[in-house]
Amino acid sequence: MPPDSATSPPSARARPAGAALWIAALDRGAPLPLSRQLAAALRAAIAEGQLGAGARLPSTRALAAELGLARSTVVAVFEQLAAEGYIAAQPGSGYFVPANLTEVRAVPPREATLPGMRPVSRSISRVGRLLGELNPQPRTPPRPFELGHADIDARLVATWKRLASQTLSGRSRLDWGYGDPQGEPALRQAIADYLAAARGVRCRPEQILLTSGTQQGLSLAARVLLDPGDAAWVEDPCYRAAIDILRAAEARIVPVAVDDQGLNTGGLDIGAAAQQGDMSRGGTPRLVYTTPSRQYPLGMAMPLARRMALLAWAAAAGAWIIEDDYESEFQQPARMLPSLQGLDRAGRVIYLGTFSKLVFPALRLGYAVLPEDLVRPFTAARHLADRQSSSLLQAIMTEFMLGGHFARHLKLMRAIYAERQAFLIAEAERRLGGWLTIRPQGCGMYVTASLPSRWSDRGVAEDLAAAGVGALPLSALTLETPRPPALVLGTAGHSEAAIARAVERMAAALAGKPV
Repeated sequence: MPPDSATSPPSARARPAGAALWIAALDRGAPLPLSRQLAAALRAAIAEGQLGAGARLPSTRALAAELGLARSTVVAVFEQLAAEGYIAAQPGSGYFVPANLTEVRAVPPREATLPGMRPVSRSISRVGRLLGELNPQPRTPPRPFELGHADIDARLVATWKRLASQTLSGRSRLDWGYGDPQGEPALRQAIADYLAAARGVRCRPEQILLTSGTQQGLSLAARVLLDPGDAAWVEDPCYRAAIDILRAAEARIVPVAVDDQGLNTGGLDIGAAAQQGDMSRGGTPRLVYTTPSRQYPLGMAMPLARRMALLAWAAAAGAWIIEDDYESEFQQPARMLPSLQGLDRAGRVIYLGTFSKLVFPALRLGYAVLPEDLVRPFTAARHLADRQSSSLLQAIMTEFMLGGHFARHLKLMRAIYAERQAFLIAEAERRLGGWLTIRPQGCGMYVTASLPSRWSDRGVAEDLAAAGVGALPLSALTLETPRPPALVLGTAGHSEAAIARAVERMAAALAGKPV
């Protein structure tokens, strides 16, 4: 039987001689075994056309001698590449690059056409194009006053290590298989008990869905509740990730201005909402996103009367409310208002919380408290996204809560963050008076600082970045309503010494700017 034309080598006249000159560069100091380095180098040479169609590879004996390897190592590599289809063996002649491989090797898209053909399309979905406009940045070591960091207390680390060891011990009941997509029952019970006591949330454990954090909770809400083109009301200014998630869901985003009491519900007509929707804002939304306990990024809390008005309107309009309760635990207990969810009697609120801010960011564990009729679709959406949260982390977090460590940690962090905020305000008044004004709205992991009205907050942020200081311009979070220039400054995860040095650099960077 004649050899298969797809793998047999061309005639000797057609065989390129390049393979005889090709040699792999191996790094004996690298952790990757030499055999894997050689295999990777051969694959790359074939894919890039350095070893063309019909090229005969050096004999295993010659290549082993050239590279200083055992012949058995080279033989094993050749056999592996032959099994993968990169090379083909010809009895009595050696190994060759098959013609069919190099004829279709990767080339730039505009070149991958035949004469008279249109360029090959590399189209993706509308959502894919929206996602392609985003540019998530890798995290870097904390730099004052960047957001997204947390104070990691040595006692927290020691406690977490001890609980992890106990959970992994032979006496634990940890299930090493797949777990419940909704979350482990023991942790959901602990969360329900905690939220009832601390935030006035009214729910049973069966209404809680474990997530990887607030962003996943909002992503699941967008997937379950929104169709493309549905209106979604958001606070203006707003958490940027929330905007990106809703845009990726192809929602029609409607900014709603924030005043000194949070999301401005003024003008919401409950009767009109029940009849025909709110035409002043483009019709009744399917979803409203709000941060009522501490508006992000301005920091004010929504008073009780406005909360009740928003809930009454949502019940009449049939709108869903996403309550992002991202750091209410760091407010002074006497100043905490009950959650929207705890006041909701119509089942219109989806309550989102996260342990990633409260404990440490790498935990990637959060939760959503859902109306009963949304539990099944949300759980199914979570299962399809990534099945479940880590059973190991859930088990450790359960012990962390039941052992009283969580409550003690929150009390400690509340005091630390209040001290950190007060220290920054004092340093800013001492060194940045006339340039920066901080009027704190509650306590937490950040403050918003006002700038002189003639300044550009984006320009100031760029100047500070050049001086090694991170700052988020308020205008980057603003959608429609113009606001005076300001900076959002993170205080969590930055020591007092680092804050003092950063304030000095800010003073040097801002010196000479006309007020």
